[in-house]
Amino acid sequence: MSHPSNLAVLASAYGQLLGLLVEAPEIDAVLEKMVGLAADVTPAVACGVTVCRDGQPFTVAMTNELAARVDEIQYGTDEGPCLDALRHGDVVQVDDLSHEVRWDSYRPQAVAHGVRSSLSLPFTVEGEILGALNLYSVTPAVFCDARRKAAEAFRTSPLRR
Repeated sequence: MSHPSNLAVLASAYGQLLGLLVEAPEIDAVLEKMVGLAADVTPAVACGVTVCRDGQPFTVAMTNELAARVDEIQYGTDEGPCLDALRHGDVVQVDDLSHEVRWDSYRPQAVAHGVRSSLSLPFTVEGEILGALNLYSVTPAVFCDARRKAAEAFRTSPLRR
């Protein structure tokens, strides 16, 4: 078992490393594989990862054009579940976007693209938000219970267990 101070130093180094990786162009290939795996093990029809680069949200990985379009709608309207997760570090679950009351500009455009439910999961290390995994579905309420837990496994760091 590690001494608590050693664990804190390790966690700090791990957080710094992840921060560098998010900024490195090479991480995009790893994130592409991650979104593909997330799409395989969750009911999502589209997945993407958003990070901030130079203060602007940017989709670094996606499974398909639907994910890219829906993310871009959020960036263009400056609102939506992905941006809330990225800005506040909270998991944002949307069970039925057509009945949602948040995001007046984003919501109708996303529904027009067929999105009915979504789950946005922030990646945080030592309180710093590094990005968000965004899962989209054309079916309402698919990210509940065990399915949400499966998706949340993608944001769990081995140091937080």
